[in-house]
Amino acid sequence: YVAMWLKEQGIYTGQTLSGTRLFQPEQTVTRGEFLVMAMDLLNIPPADEALSTGFADEEDTPAWLRPYLVAALRAGFISGAASPDGLCFRHDAAVTQAEAAVMLRNIDHNTQGNRPFVEIIMRTYLRFFSQC
Repeated sequence: YVAMWLKEQGIYTGQTLSGTRLFQPEQTVTRGEFLVMAMDLLNIPPADEALSTGFADEEDTPAWLRPYLVAALRAGFISGAASPDGLCFRHDAAVTQAEAAVMLRNIDHNTQGNRPFVEIIMRTYLRFFSQC
């Protein structure tokens, strides 16, 4: 089962509701959640300092996610999407297969020293999205 494999890999353990762990496979994974899961698996820490990404939607981004975005932007994992307001990350939008693939490609390209972890992410991606 994908849920057990994701838990065993430390990628996603689900959510807690009234003390009960739930996987909720029908729940959408957001762009922000996907990025954080990938970075956590690769042991890529969020930025320590409070810097700005410059994304136009930064004010709408939760404080816990901002350090991940800063680190991902610096590392070249993300670049944002054009909008009338400027570049946005759209953290709460559902991640599409194409967006996940681009993030994973960027991570693979920019983490040459972490090949085993990138391979785990790629297998996870293929396993997860092949069942959607």
